[in-house]
Amino acid sequence: MSEYTHTLSFWWATAGMPYLLGKQQAYRGTSREDIGRYLRRYLIGQPFIAVALAVPDVQKNKLLNVEDLLAP
Repeated sequence: MSEYTHTLSFWWATAGMPYLLGKQQAYRGTSREDIGRYLRRYLIGQPFIAVALAVPDVQKNKLLNVEDLLAP
């Protein structure tokens, strides 16, 4: 219930309830085929950029490297 309350308060404060309710209706109208079409067009097989922000200790101790970011 707490998660739902936070979601409602966020959308009420940032965009208003009509936006949130309209967004939910739009999600309900999205089919698996729509999602698949989107993935094939914009994500699958497309170049990408990976960005990682790390606190100095992580960077200093080499706990994260480029290979970690590229691994699937």
